[in-house]
Amino acid sequence: MGRRTVIVAAALIWVVIKLPPEWWIHIAQLDMTDFIKESLFGVAASDGWLTAVANRPGVLAAMVLTLGAGVTILYLVVRLKAPPFDHGLLIAADPLPAWLRGAEPYRKVRAETGIWSRQLYEKVALAALLSVIFGLMLSGGEASAPRIAVGAAIFTVANAGVSHAIAMRGRSWRLLGGELAVMLVVNLVILLVLEAMDRHLGVREARVPFAMTLFFSYLLTLVIVLYDRYHVVFQARRLFRRAAEATLATPGGAGGAGQGGAPA
Repeated sequence: MGRRTVIVAAALIWVVIKLPPEWWIHIAQLDMTDFIKESLFGVAASDGWLTAVANRPGVLAAMVLTLGAGVTILYLVVRLKAPPFDHGLLIAADPLPAWLRGAEPYRKVRAETGIWSRQLYEKVALAALLSVIFGLMLSGGEASAPRIAVGAAIFTVANAGVSHAIAMRGRSWRLLGGELAVMLVVNLVILLVLEAMDRHLGVREARVPFAMTLFFSYLLTLVIVLYDRYHVVFQARRLFRRAAEATLATPGGAGGAGQGGAPA
């Protein structure tokens, strides 16, 4: 799909599909079941569905016909207008190329990439958003959103520094599970140190429950570790694509990067 199609589809999903239910539930605070019974079937909200259907059976028939017509139109649009599938139903992702497997590509990229980069800024924004959402939800809206965002930013920078130092020492991760387990412990220590500094500086008086600290450590570890790992895949694929395009653009050049090989 082109950029325009993607933007229009996203806008329609937000405006037509997502926003009306959000307004209905959270702003108007209406109940769909009561609305259907009272407005469409003409019975009280406390009446059963058999009573509602018996009162206006034509409404149920119209609903079934409308649903069937919608499904038929959607099927025809997908069948006639959409491009053909490029693969069948897949649960697992396709395997990575051989040159992207193993731990060395990830260690090399992390070691050669500075801490202060666009990647770090993206992680700071993502960690701050997630922390603010969960922090306000778990505290019942009493927590300070700016304070949570600043704390998440400091934590993310500290996490990036530790990961960079580990990579610079030649440490690489063979298994994703091992990296998650180790970084969970490291991030838990970082959070405990930050909380101790808050109490020492008088920013926070009450101690944060350990269960909440452990939850945030798990949440941020999962997001940051997966972001780092798959951002390396993204960078490597982009380099491979550029190398392949450069090879094809070279007069008389056909080698340099095969279908499954590493960038030239």
